Amino acid sequence: MNKRKSVKKKWISMFSLLALISMLLISLAACSSGGTEDEAFSIDNTIIETYLYLPESFGMTHVTDPIHQTIVHEGRIYVCYVIESAENSAPPTIVVKSMLPDGTQISQTKIPLSFDHVDVAALRITDEGNLALILTGIDWTEQGRDSTMLYLEYSPQGVEVMRRELTDLGNMSQIGQAIFTDDGDMLLLASAGSVSHIYLLDNQFSLRGQIELNFGQQMSRLQDGRVVVSSDSDLREVDFSAGGWGETHPLLVTDIRGLYPARDGDLFDLYINDGTILFGYTIATGEKTPILNWLEARVGFGFRSHLNFLDDGRLSLLLSHGDFATEHWRTEHVILTRTPRAELPEYTVITLGVERVGDGTGLRERVAAFNREHRDYQIQLVEYWDGSWETDD
Repeated sequence: MNKRKSVKKKWISMFSLLALISMLLISLAACSSGGTEDEAFSIDNTIIETYLYLPESFGMTHVTDPIHQTIVHEGRIYVCYVIESAENSAPPTIVVKSMLPDGTQISQTKIPLSFDHVDVAALRITDEGNLALILTGIDWTEQGRDSTMLYLEYSPQGVEVMRRELTDLGNMSQIGQAIFTDDGDMLLLASAGSVSHIYLLDNQFSLRGQIELNFGQQMSRLQDGRVVVSSDSDLREVDFSAGGWGETHPLLVTDIRGLYPARDGDLFDLYINDGTILFGYTIATGEKTPILNWLEARVGFGFRSHLNFLDDGRLSLLLSHGDFATEHWRTEHVILTRTPRAELPEYTVITLGVERVGDGTGLRERVAAFNREHRDYQIQLVEYWDGSWETDD
Protein backbone atom coordinates (compact mmCIF):
# COMPACT_ATOMS: atom_id res chain seq x y z
CA MET A 1 0.00 0.00 0.00
CA ASN A 2 1.34 3.43 -0.93
CA LYS A 3 0.79 5.69 2.07
CA ARG A 4 1.93 8.93 0.45
CA LYS A 5 -0.46 11.81 -0.10
CA SER A 6 0.51 13.77 -3.20
CA VAL A 7 -0.16 17.45 -3.80
CA LYS A 8 1.10 19.49 -6.71
CA LYS A 9 1.46 23.13 -7.69
CA LYS A 10 3.59 24.47 -10.56
CA TRP A 11 5.61 27.61 -9.85
CA ILE A 12 6.70 29.82 -12.71
CA SER A 13 9.76 31.27 -11.01
CA MET A 14 12.09 30.23 -8.18
CA PHE A 15 11.94 32.03 -4.83
CA SER A 16 13.81 31.10 -1.71
CA LEU A 17 13.14 27.58 -0.50
CA LEU A 18 11.60 28.65 2.81
CA ALA A 19 9.17 30.99 1.13
CA LEU A 20 8.11 28.29 -1.29
CA ILE A 21 7.58 25.79 1.49
CA SER A 22 5.43 28.27 3.43
CA MET A 23 3.28 29.11 0.42
CA LEU A 24 2.87 25.45 -0.48
CA LEU A 25 1.82 24.51 3.04
CA ILE A 26 -0.77 27.29 3.11
CA SER A 27 -2.29 26.15 -0.19
CA LEU A 28 -1.95 22.45 0.57
CA ALA A 29 -5.65 21.69 0.89
CA ALA A 30 -6.53 23.48 -2.34
CA CYS A 31 -4.07 21.64 -4.56
CA SER A 32 -5.06 18.62 -6.62
CA SER A 33 -3.08 15.43 -7.07
CA GLY A 34 -1.32 14.70 -10.35
CA GLY A 35 1.57 12.95 -12.01
CA THR A 36 3.99 13.11 -14.91
CA GLU A 37 4.35 10.74 -17.83
CA ASP A 38 7.29 10.18 -20.18
CA GLU A 39 5.66 9.89 -23.58
CA ALA A 40 8.80 8.87 -25.46
CA PHE A 41 9.14 5.38 -23.95
CA SER A 42 7.04 3.21 -21.71
CA ILE A 43 7.54 3.77 -18.00
CA ASP A 44 7.04 1.13 -15.32
CA ASN A 45 6.62 2.87 -11.95
CA THR A 46 6.10 -0.34 -9.95
CA ILE A 47 9.48 -0.24 -8.17
CA ILE A 48 9.49 3.44 -7.22
CA GLU A 49 5.86 3.29 -6.07
CA THR A 50 6.46 0.15 -3.99
CA TYR A 51 9.83 0.90 -2.41
CA LEU A 52 11.66 3.83 -0.88
CA TYR A 53 15.44 3.96 -0.40
CA LEU A 54 16.25 5.08 3.14
CA PRO A 55 19.66 6.67 3.91
CA GLU A 56 22.16 5.84 6.61
CA SER A 57 25.14 8.20 6.89
CA PHE A 58 28.71 7.42 7.92
CA GLY A 59 31.34 10.02 8.74
CA MET A 60 34.20 10.52 6.28
CA THR A 61 36.30 13.10 8.11
CA HIS A 62 39.46 11.35 6.91
CA VAL A 63 38.71 12.39 3.27
CA THR A 64 39.34 16.14 2.96
CA ASP A 65 39.89 16.48 -0.80
CA PRO A 66 37.52 16.04 -3.77
CA ILE A 67 37.08 12.41 -4.81
CA HIS A 68 38.19 11.40 -8.31
CA GLN A 69 37.12 7.74 -8.53
CA THR A 70 35.31 5.08 -6.50
CA ILE A 71 34.81 1.37 -7.13
CA VAL A 72 33.54 -1.68 -5.25
CA HIS A 73 35.71 -4.81 -5.24
CA GLU A 74 35.14 -7.97 -3.23
CA GLY A 75 32.87 -6.24 -0.75
CA ARG A 76 35.14 -3.24 -0.13
CA ILE A 77 34.66 0.33 -1.31
CA TYR A 78 37.76 1.97 -2.82
CA VAL A 79 37.97 5.77 -2.75
CA CYS A 80 40.60 7.60 -4.80
CA TYR A 81 41.38 11.27 -4.25
CA VAL A 82 44.35 13.61 -4.78
CA ILE A 83 45.98 15.80 -2.15
CA GLU A 84 47.34 18.97 -3.74
CA SER A 85 49.14 21.79 -1.94
CA ALA A 86 48.26 25.44 -2.27
CA GLU A 87 49.94 27.14 -5.24
CA ASN A 88 51.79 23.90 -6.11
CA SER A 89 54.16 24.31 -3.19
CA ALA A 90 54.54 20.49 -3.04
CA PRO A 91 53.88 17.70 -5.56
CA PRO A 92 50.43 16.04 -5.44
CA THR A 93 49.81 12.68 -3.78
CA ILE A 94 47.21 10.16 -4.90
CA VAL A 95 45.48 8.45 -1.96
CA VAL A 96 43.48 5.24 -2.41
CA LYS A 97 41.51 4.18 0.66
CA SER A 98 39.46 1.00 0.99
CA MET A 99 36.85 0.26 3.61
CA LEU A 100 33.83 -1.86 4.41
CA PRO A 101 30.45 -0.30 3.56
CA ASP A 102 29.95 0.78 7.18
CA GLY A 103 33.17 2.83 7.04
CA THR A 104 35.27 0.46 9.16
CA GLN A 105 38.52 -1.45 8.48
CA ILE A 106 40.06 1.43 6.56
CA SER A 107 43.36 0.86 4.76
CA GLN A 108 45.18 3.25 2.45
CA THR A 109 47.85 3.47 -0.22
CA LYS A 110 49.71 6.72 -0.91
CA ILE A 111 51.22 7.39 -4.33
CA PRO A 112 53.39 10.55 -4.61
CA LEU A 113 53.80 12.02 -8.10
CA SER A 114 55.95 14.79 -9.55
CA PHE A 115 53.34 16.74 -11.56
CA ASP A 116 51.80 20.11 -10.74
CA HIS A 117 48.28 18.67 -11.04
CA VAL A 118 46.81 15.16 -11.41
CA ASP A 119 43.40 13.98 -12.59
CA VAL A 120 42.57 10.27 -12.17
CA ALA A 121 40.25 8.92 -14.88
CA ALA A 122 39.98 5.25 -13.82
CA LEU A 123 40.79 2.89 -10.97
CA ARG A 124 40.90 -0.90 -11.11
CA ILE A 125 42.01 -3.75 -8.85
CA THR A 126 44.03 -6.25 -10.90
CA ASP A 127 43.91 -10.03 -10.56
CA GLU A 128 47.13 -9.76 -8.54
CA GLY A 129 45.51 -7.29 -6.12
CA ASN A 130 47.44 -4.27 -7.41
CA LEU A 131 45.98 -0.79 -7.94
CA ALA A 132 45.80 0.15 -11.63
CA LEU A 133 45.19 3.81 -12.49
CA ILE A 134 44.76 5.80 -15.69
CA LEU A 135 45.49 9.49 -15.20
CA THR A 136 46.55 12.78 -16.70
CA GLY A 137 49.52 14.58 -15.15
CA ILE A 138 49.72 18.31 -15.87
CA ASP A 139 52.69 20.67 -15.55
CA TRP A 140 52.51 24.41 -16.04
CA THR A 141 55.47 25.79 -18.00
CA GLU A 142 56.35 29.13 -19.57
CA GLN A 143 54.96 27.75 -22.83
CA GLY A 144 51.67 26.79 -21.19
CA ARG A 145 50.16 23.45 -20.24
CA ASP A 146 52.16 20.24 -20.66
CA SER A 147 50.11 17.03 -20.30
CA THR A 148 51.28 13.45 -19.75
CA MET A 149 48.79 10.56 -19.87
CA LEU A 150 49.80 7.46 -17.94
CA TYR A 151 48.86 3.95 -16.93
CA LEU A 152 50.25 3.25 -13.45
CA GLU A 153 50.16 0.09 -11.37
CA TYR A 154 51.05 -0.08 -7.66
CA SER A 155 51.05 -2.72 -4.97
CA PRO A 156 48.76 -2.13 -1.94
CA GLN A 157 51.91 -1.01 -0.10
CA GLY A 158 52.51 1.77 -2.64
CA VAL A 159 55.36 0.10 -4.56
CA GLU A 160 55.34 0.92 -8.28
CA VAL A 161 54.82 -2.21 -10.38
CA MET A 162 54.35 -0.67 -13.84
CA ARG A 163 54.44 2.75 -15.49
CA ARG A 164 53.43 3.21 -19.11
CA GLU A 165 53.06 6.52 -20.91
CA LEU A 166 50.08 6.49 -23.28
CA THR A 167 51.61 7.97 -26.40
CA ASP A 168 48.97 7.01 -29.02
CA LEU A 169 46.43 9.67 -28.04
CA GLY A 170 47.41 12.23 -30.67
CA ASN A 171 47.09 15.83 -29.54
CA MET A 172 44.72 15.04 -26.71
CA SER A 173 45.47 16.95 -23.50
CA GLN A 174 43.13 15.35 -20.95
CA ILE A 175 41.61 11.91 -20.28
CA GLY A 176 38.13 12.68 -19.07
CA GLN A 177 36.93 9.11 -18.60
CA ALA A 178 38.43 5.64 -18.90
CA ILE A 179 36.98 2.13 -18.71
CA PHE A 180 38.71 -1.21 -18.18
CA THR A 181 37.20 -4.32 -19.74
CA ASP A 182 37.27 -7.73 -18.03
CA ASP A 183 40.29 -8.62 -20.18
CA GLY A 184 42.21 -5.52 -19.10
CA ASP A 185 41.63 -3.66 -22.38
CA MET A 186 41.09 0.08 -22.07
CA LEU A 187 38.71 2.63 -23.58
CA LEU A 188 39.92 6.20 -23.06
CA LEU A 189 37.69 9.21 -23.67
CA ALA A 190 40.20 12.01 -24.20
CA SER A 191 39.77 15.59 -25.33
CA ALA A 192 41.57 18.70 -26.47
CA GLY A 193 39.26 21.70 -26.26
CA SER A 194 35.96 20.83 -27.96
CA VAL A 195 37.40 17.80 -29.81
CA SER A 196 36.94 14.37 -28.20
CA HIS A 197 37.89 10.83 -29.17
CA ILE A 198 37.56 7.36 -27.69
CA TYR A 199 40.85 5.48 -27.99
CA LEU A 200 40.75 1.69 -27.86
CA LEU A 201 43.88 0.16 -26.33
CA ASP A 202 44.34 -3.56 -25.71
CA ASN A 203 45.96 -4.91 -22.55
CA GLN A 204 49.35 -4.68 -24.27
CA PHE A 205 48.74 -0.94 -24.85
CA SER A 206 48.41 -1.32 -28.64
CA LEU A 207 45.98 1.08 -30.32
CA ARG A 208 43.05 -0.88 -31.84
CA GLY A 209 41.00 2.05 -33.05
CA GLN A 210 39.74 5.54 -32.33
CA ILE A 211 36.30 7.11 -32.57
CA GLU A 212 35.50 10.79 -32.82
CA LEU A 213 32.49 11.98 -30.83
CA ASN A 214 30.74 15.10 -29.58
CA PHE A 215 31.88 16.90 -26.47
CA GLY A 216 30.03 15.92 -23.28
CA GLN A 217 29.18 12.32 -24.16
CA GLN A 218 29.71 9.60 -21.53
CA MET A 219 30.77 5.94 -21.54
CA SER A 220 29.62 3.04 -19.41
CA ARG A 221 29.75 -0.71 -19.28
CA LEU A 222 26.58 -2.77 -19.47
CA GLN A 223 25.86 -5.72 -17.21
CA ASP A 224 27.28 -8.13 -19.81
CA GLY A 225 30.50 -6.11 -20.25
CA ARG A 226 29.66 -4.29 -23.48
CA VAL A 227 30.54 -0.58 -23.54
CA VAL A 228 28.07 2.08 -24.66
CA VAL A 229 28.34 5.84 -25.25
CA SER A 230 25.45 8.19 -24.52
CA SER A 231 23.91 11.10 -26.36
CA ASP A 232 20.59 12.85 -25.77
CA SER A 233 18.71 10.47 -28.06
CA ASP A 234 20.53 7.14 -28.13
CA LEU A 235 23.15 4.76 -26.77
CA ARG A 236 25.80 3.52 -29.19
CA GLU A 237 27.80 0.40 -28.57
CA VAL A 238 31.56 0.39 -29.03
CA ASP A 239 32.76 -2.61 -31.03
CA PHE A 240 36.25 -3.12 -29.63
CA SER A 241 37.20 -5.91 -32.07
CA ALA A 242 36.25 -3.76 -35.07
CA GLY A 243 37.74 -0.60 -33.60
CA GLY A 244 34.58 1.46 -34.12
CA TRP A 245 30.85 1.79 -33.52
CA GLY A 246 28.48 -1.13 -33.04
CA GLU A 247 24.69 -1.13 -32.64
CA THR A 248 22.57 1.90 -31.71
CA HIS A 249 19.83 1.78 -29.06
CA PRO A 250 17.10 4.36 -28.26
CA LEU A 251 17.45 6.68 -25.29
CA LEU A 252 15.88 9.99 -24.35
CA VAL A 253 17.25 11.70 -21.25
CA THR A 254 17.66 15.48 -21.36
CA ASP A 255 20.35 15.70 -18.67
CA ILE A 256 22.53 12.65 -17.96
CA ARG A 257 24.49 12.98 -14.70
CA GLY A 258 25.83 9.44 -14.63
CA LEU A 259 25.76 5.99 -16.23
CA TYR A 260 26.36 2.90 -14.07
CA PRO A 261 26.68 -0.76 -15.09
CA ALA A 262 24.16 -3.17 -13.59
CA ARG A 263 25.38 -6.05 -11.45
CA ASP A 264 25.22 -9.68 -12.50
CA GLY A 265 21.65 -10.90 -12.14
CA ASP A 266 20.04 -7.43 -12.09
CA LEU A 267 16.81 -6.80 -13.99
CA PHE A 268 18.47 -4.06 -16.05
CA ASP A 269 21.45 -3.60 -18.35
CA LEU A 270 22.38 -0.13 -17.11
CA TYR A 271 21.44 2.54 -14.58
CA ILE A 272 20.97 6.16 -15.66
CA ASN A 273 20.94 9.16 -13.34
CA ASP A 274 19.50 12.51 -14.44
CA GLY A 275 20.19 14.25 -11.13
CA THR A 276 16.60 13.79 -9.92
CA ILE A 277 15.69 10.18 -10.75
CA LEU A 278 17.79 7.01 -10.96
CA PHE A 279 16.46 4.78 -13.75
CA GLY A 280 17.03 1.17 -14.64
CA TYR A 281 17.43 0.82 -18.41
CA THR A 282 16.65 -2.20 -20.59
CA ILE A 283 18.63 -1.94 -23.79
CA ALA A 284 16.49 -4.34 -25.87
CA THR A 285 13.29 -2.31 -25.40
CA GLY A 286 14.54 1.18 -24.53
CA GLU A 287 12.40 1.07 -21.37
CA LYS A 288 13.39 3.29 -18.44
CA THR A 289 12.24 2.13 -15.00
CA PRO A 290 12.39 4.71 -12.16
CA ILE A 291 14.23 3.23 -9.17
CA LEU A 292 14.44 6.15 -6.77
CA ASN A 293 14.03 9.88 -6.46
CA TRP A 294 17.15 11.37 -4.87
CA LEU A 295 15.33 14.02 -2.84
CA GLU A 296 12.76 11.52 -1.64
CA ALA A 297 15.74 9.44 -0.53
CA ARG A 298 16.80 12.60 1.36
CA VAL A 299 20.09 13.16 -0.45
CA GLY A 300 21.07 15.85 -2.94
CA PHE A 301 22.88 14.31 -5.90
CA GLY A 302 25.42 16.65 -7.56
CA PHE A 303 28.36 16.50 -9.96
CA ARG A 304 30.72 15.64 -7.07
CA SER A 305 28.74 12.49 -6.24
CA HIS A 306 29.92 8.92 -6.72
CA LEU A 307 27.47 6.02 -6.84
CA ASN A 308 28.23 2.31 -6.51
CA PHE A 309 26.03 -0.76 -6.20
CA LEU A 310 26.85 -3.18 -3.40
CA ASP A 311 26.49 -6.94 -3.76
CA ASP A 312 23.61 -7.04 -1.24
CA GLY A 313 21.46 -4.63 -3.28
CA ARG A 314 22.22 -1.51 -1.25
CA LEU A 315 23.60 1.66 -2.85
CA SER A 316 26.78 3.42 -1.74
CA LEU A 317 26.84 7.17 -2.38
CA LEU A 318 29.87 9.36 -1.66
CA LEU A 319 29.13 13.09 -1.70
CA SER A 320 31.89 15.73 -1.85
CA HIS A 321 30.97 19.26 -0.82
CA GLY A 322 33.15 22.33 -1.07
CA ASP A 323 33.17 24.45 2.10
CA PHE A 324 34.04 27.89 0.79
CA ALA A 325 34.33 29.35 4.29
CA THR A 326 37.19 27.03 5.24
CA GLU A 327 38.38 26.27 1.67
CA HIS A 328 38.25 22.56 2.50
CA TRP A 329 36.20 19.69 1.15
CA ARG A 330 33.96 17.54 3.29
CA THR A 331 32.79 14.08 2.29
CA GLU A 332 29.62 12.30 3.32
CA HIS A 333 29.11 8.56 2.83
CA VAL A 334 25.49 7.44 2.53
CA ILE A 335 24.25 3.85 2.28
CA LEU A 336 20.75 3.57 0.78
CA THR A 337 18.62 0.54 1.62
CA ARG A 338 15.45 -0.37 -0.29
CA THR A 339 12.46 -0.45 2.08
CA PRO A 340 8.79 -1.31 1.32
CA ARG A 341 6.66 1.83 1.49
CA ALA A 342 3.92 -0.13 3.25
CA GLU A 343 6.21 -0.37 6.29
CA LEU A 344 6.69 3.41 6.53
CA PRO A 345 4.54 5.92 8.46
CA GLU A 346 2.20 8.13 6.46
CA TYR A 347 3.54 11.45 5.18
CA THR A 348 2.47 14.17 2.75
CA VAL A 349 4.39 14.87 -0.45
CA ILE A 350 4.71 18.51 -1.56
CA THR A 351 5.63 18.88 -5.23
CA LEU A 352 7.86 21.89 -5.82
CA GLY A 353 7.96 22.75 -9.53
CA VAL A 354 10.66 24.91 -11.09
CA GLU A 355 11.64 25.66 -14.65
CA ARG A 356 15.26 24.66 -14.14
CA VAL A 357 17.13 23.90 -10.92
CA GLY A 358 20.69 24.82 -11.89
CA ASP A 359 23.78 23.46 -10.17
CA GLY A 360 24.85 26.64 -8.41
CA THR A 361 21.61 27.31 -6.54
CA GLY A 362 21.98 24.72 -3.77
CA LEU A 363 18.26 23.98 -4.12
CA ARG A 364 18.64 20.20 -4.27
CA GLU A 365 20.79 20.20 -1.14
CA ARG A 366 18.32 22.40 0.78
CA VAL A 367 15.36 20.24 -0.24
CA ALA A 368 17.27 17.10 0.77
CA ALA A 369 18.08 18.69 4.14
CA PHE A 370 14.40 19.55 4.65
CA ASN A 371 13.40 15.96 3.84
CA ARG A 372 15.95 14.57 6.31
CA GLU A 373 14.69 16.85 9.08
CA HIS A 374 10.95 16.29 8.57
CA ARG A 375 8.85 13.16 8.51
CA ASP A 376 5.28 14.46 8.16
CA TYR A 377 6.08 16.40 4.98
CA GLN A 378 8.48 15.53 2.15
CA ILE A 379 9.28 17.77 -0.84
CA GLN A 380 9.37 16.35 -4.36
CA LEU A 381 11.29 18.61 -6.76
CA VAL A 382 10.08 18.61 -10.38
CA GLU A 383 12.03 20.36 -13.15
CA TYR A 384 9.96 21.43 -16.15
CA TRP A 385 12.90 22.33 -18.41
CA ASP A 386 12.63 20.51 -21.74
CA GLY A 387 16.34 20.63 -22.54
CA SER A 388 16.11 23.56 -25.00
CA TRP A 389 17.81 26.93 -24.67
CA GLU A 390 15.33 28.98 -26.70
CA THR A 391 14.41 32.42 -25.34
CA ASP A 392 11.56 34.74 -26.16
CA ASP A 393 12.39 37.73 -28.36
